[in-house]
Amino acid sequence: MNKNNQSSVLEILLYTLRNIDRKIENSSKEISISGLQYETLKSISSFGQCSMKELAISIGISMSSATQLILRLINLGLVKRINSTKDRRVVLVELTDLGTLQLKRIDMFLKSLSRDIFSKFTQENISNFLDMLENINKSLKDR
Repeated sequence: MNKNNQSSVLEILLYTLRNIDRKIENSSKEISISGLQYETLKSISSFGQCSMKELAISIGISMSSATQLILRLINLGLVKRINSTKDRRVVLVELTDLGTLQLKRIDMFLKSLSRDIFSKFTQENISNFLDMLENINKSLKDR
C-alpha cells in the first residue's frame, strides 16, 4: 500500500469515527453525550465504582481531563461522586440511575446501528475488519 492510500485509510477512519460520535450524540432526545462521555460511562459501569485515577487510566486521558469530563457528566445527572469508605481522601465515581438508563439506551442504539451496518457484510469481511482495527490499535499503543 502506498503512502497516499495509507493516509486515505486514516482519513476515512477518522471521518467514520466522527460520524459514529455524532450518531451517539443524537441517539437520545433527552441527553446528548459525546463518544468519550459514552466511553466514560461504559468504563465506570464496568468498575461499578472507581477512583478518578482508575478512570483516567482506563480511558487513556489525564487526571485533569478526567475531572472535567466527570464534572460534565455530574451536571447531566449521569454520574455521582461518593467518598471512599476505606480512605476519606479518595473520591469515587459511580453511575446514577439516569446514567445507567442512558448507557442502556445508547448500547441498544449501537447494537441496532451495528446490525444495520454489518448486515451488508459477510462474516469473513467483519472478521478481517476487526483484525485490521486490532492491528491499528496495537500499532498505536506500540508507538
